[in-house]
Order: sequence, then structure tokens, then C-alpha cells
Amino acid sequence: MVLVPDLTINTRAFGLPGKYNFGGTYSSARYRLFDPTAYLSLPPELILDERFSPRETGSWSLYANFFQALWADEEDEARNWGVFGQFGISDGNPNPVRFVANGGIGGRSPLPGRTFDTFGVGFFWLGLSDNFEMLSRPILPQGDEYGGELFYNLAITPWARFTRQASSRAASTGAARSASAATQRATVAWSGPPSGSITPMRSSICRVLSPMAKAVTARRRRVGSSSTG
Repeated sequence: MVLVPDLTINTRAFGLPGKYNFGGTYSSARYRLFDPTAYLSLPPELILDERFSPRETGSWSLYANFFQALWADEEDEARNWGVFGQFGISDGNPNPVRFVANGGIGGRSPLPGRTFDTFGVGFFWLGLSDNFEMLSRPILPQGDEYGGELFYNLAITPWARFTRQASSRAASTGAARSASAATQRATVAWSGPPSGSITPMRSSICRVLSPMAKAVTARRRRVGSSSTG
């Protein structure tokens, strides 16, 4: 049995657009803590057999996501910026990820004359389960992964952009615990100027953060494939 309830609410708090999403997953199938999955890439050393990672019956997760605009252009509401967050929690066994969280601020620039500029700053935290950390310690020690990123996307023209960004993270594998980077790039978009609101899912910062924050919520793909197998 697989259950995937999901609720999305569009709001206009203080007259500004917002979107809130709540849901969860449940599966009655049997899983192992070290099962390879689509959302979690395990080092080969940690794909252990059932002597180290016995099968458990049932798995669940809960999640909440939101974006709330704090400012919007009176003449073009699609030009806005606001706060976003994604949070999830799971059983922790057999799911190796106990919780995930990210949040930040991002969207279109409110500066006069900078209509197509975008910006963002955010963080993420991925918490591994105690069981996963304990069993992996003798082989390849694992810990929580966390980090942050900030960027400013300067629109030279509506179709040409220059981006500066900086990021830092502490990796889950003990042997590669931290990494920092500052980059810049230029891009050309032949499709013309952007349209529609800049939501967290569209910002470059969330292209990094969202896959991590969805470590729990993506279980729906896992339980769906398991139920058909």
C-alpha cells in the first residue's frame, strides 16, 4: 500500500502572492537502510547486505514547502521577491535521511532600472539518521551535510546576463568535509526576456538546494517504483 497525500494552497497574505504546500508519504513495503535510491547516491562501500542492514516494514515522511512574496511591483506582480522554505522529516529507519531543511530570500530585483535582475541567498541542512551514521562509521563515516549560497544575476540586456555567486558546504562524507567556491559566468538566452514570477524553484540558488531538500519528499518516487516491482 502506498499513500501520497498532498495539499497546495495559494494565498495573498498582505495582498502579496504566496504558495504553501503540505504532504506526506507512506508505504507498507519492506526497505533496507542502505538501499540505493534515485535521490541518494551511496558510495559503493556502503551498499551493504542484509547482515548489516536488515529489511524494515513500512516507511513514512512528512514535508512542508512555501514561498511568500514580501515585495511585488505594483505594475507587474510577476516581478517580486520573498522568502522560501522547504522542510521534511522521515522515520529515519529505513530512510537514511532523518530530516531536511532549507530556506532563504530570492526573486527579482526591486532596484529602479534593474527589472530583469535576480538575486538569492539561502542555506540547506540535511540530517542523516542515527542508524545510518552508526552503521556507516566503521566503513566510510557519514555526517550531516549543510551549506549555503548567494548570487546576483545582472541582466546586461533582457537576453544577456552576468552572474556572480559564492557557495560553501560541509559534505556528508568525513573525508571530504568542506568546500567553498566563488564563481562568475555569462549567459545568453535566445528565448528573450524572462516572463512570470521568479519563484524559488526558478532561482539558481534553489537548483542547488532543492534536490537536497527533496531527499525526503522524493521518497514518493521510491515507494511508487517499489509497489510496482
